Amino acid sequence: MDQQKEWVLVTGGSRGIGRGIVKLLAAKGYFVLFTYKSDDVSANELVEHVISNGGEAKAFQCDSSQYNNVEKLCSHLIDTYGVPYGLVNNVGITGDQLIFNFDIEKYHDVIATNLNSSIYFNKFFIPAMAENKRGKVVHISSVSGIKGNKGQTSYAATKAAMIGITKTLALEAARFNITVNSISPGFIMTEMVNNIDNKIST
Repeated sequence: MDQQKEWVLVTGGSRGIGRGIVKLLAAKGYFVLFTYKSDDVSANELVEHVISNGGEAKAFQCDSSQYNNVEKLCSHLIDTYGVPYGLVNNVGITGDQLIFNFDIEKYHDVIATNLNSSIYFNKFFIPAMAENKRGKVVHISSVSGIKGNKGQTSYAATKAAMIGITKTLALEAARFNITVNSISPGFIMTEMVNNIDNKIST
């Protein structure tokens, strides 16, 4: 790695919006690390794409819903690459279902993947950034967290919570010259959106 390059971690970076973020950051000259849960093919293809276009990227398999996995990965990244410049909390799943036949296990999966993971990564990265008194954190929320969407009780709850977390962490981290922001995309043609159950959401 070029020691002059800042490094950024994008969670859930192998597909969808995360994939686009990885490509953009790499094109801007950042060394981009990203997590993925299980699709080695997509992750490796993205790394090859970035490298072939003159950028630098590495993929790390991680089930971000599990605290121990995040702790292990963050410790490894910080020990290996030093203090991070940026973190994009993007990983997420939908788990759409109406309240009338609500599956609690599916609900817990959405909460753990979307919400808990962002808190876990912030827990390790923001204190590390504070040592350098600078850093950038971006949370990928959703318009569903603002307006709601039928069948997305779990998903909307996590995305609304991410906005609240963003506002809170922005206040906590400001004195260390760390900015914390969130964006709330609408429907973008990604694999996640294609998998939304039209019978529920329309």
